[in-house]
Amino acid sequence: MAYSITKADSEYNKDDVIALCSRNLSPLSGDRYNWKYIVNPDGKADVWLTHVDSEEVPVGALSVFPRKISVLGQDLLGGILGDYSLSEEHRTLGPALSLQKNIIESFSGLKYNFLYTIPNDKSRLVMKRAGYALIGHNLWLTKPVKTISFVQQRVSNGVLAKIISYPLDILLKIKSKQLIRYTPKGCEFEKLTFFDKRFDFFWEKTKSQFPVIENRESEYMNWRFINNPSRQYNILALTTSDRKEILAYIVSYDRENRTYIADFLFTEPGKNMSNILREFTFCLKKEIEAVSLVYFGSAKIVDLLRRHNFLLTNDKAPLLGYMGDQAVLAETIRDRENWHFIENDEDV
Repeated sequence: MAYSITKADSEYNKDDVIALCSRNLSPLSGDRYNWKYIVNPDGKADVWLTHVDSEEVPVGALSVFPRKISVLGQDLLGGILGDYSLSEEHRTLGPALSLQKNIIESFSGLKYNFLYTIPNDKSRLVMKRAGYALIGHNLWLTKPVKTISFVQQRVSNGVLAKIISYPLDILLKIKSKQLIRYTPKGCEFEKLTFFDKRFDFFWEKTKSQFPVIENRESEYMNWRFINNPSRQYNILALTTSDRKEILAYIVSYDRENRTYIADFLFTEPGKNMSNILREFTFCLKKEIEAVSLVYFGSAKIVDLLRRHNFLLTNDKAPLLGYMGDQAVLAETIRDRENWHFIENDEDV
């Protein structure tokens, strides 16, 4: 059985990619495909397809999604791999490795400065053989807000569980300094429905804080969150009292009894990020029992989150990268302390 790999067109081969993803990964609608592959303000996705022998219908696909990214203050273009799909009967090392190596071998002719991805366990081994290197592991952090589920696992009586959880919830609030709600002097909190032009100024002001950080211009953020056809997001911003400048923001979404932080950025982490984290907890819906987020970056930011009662639960997943022969870039990319990488920055 002979396999061939071809560079596809993200618009012309739309139906092929949708069929492969829906059959082998998860359902992919036409609307989501257009949003994800075509109208990304950082650029259209690149797609590679795998065919077997002379058959017309592809049996595998791999896509690279453009991400503008600031590295040491220089605007570069990263490519994050996603929608890696092989039909079940072709999930062997040969076609899987060939698809990954094809992109590596053609890297010099691509528009990207570097590639990166968060693979699953099976894909990780293949990608390492293809030439990707481990950058580090994402951290999974969770802040408990209510203890009722924890108590119910240990106390069968529902009424007794509520009685026990009440003082425990108070202790959580005390530990998180959540007993008194206030707005810092010279500041305001805003719940927003979109990212306005203030965020462009904020992005220019804040991106130099991190040697490696993905694009957070208003156009990109509105595409990523507001125009997302699959999920509703909430935006909480800390602004100056005249509401002219953004000082910090948190983007989140709710799923069942948990809130997930999809993105956050700030000036003055010890002050503005702490203030918005405190207000953010007060804004949670009554049924929310915990707040979780994925983070890859500076230990100082992790320490800040832990001071706000976020617990480090485990390493979530490996972050792999390929930088070609660019030694200075590779040195910067491979240092975890340089990054500010959150769920927003993963494959969408």
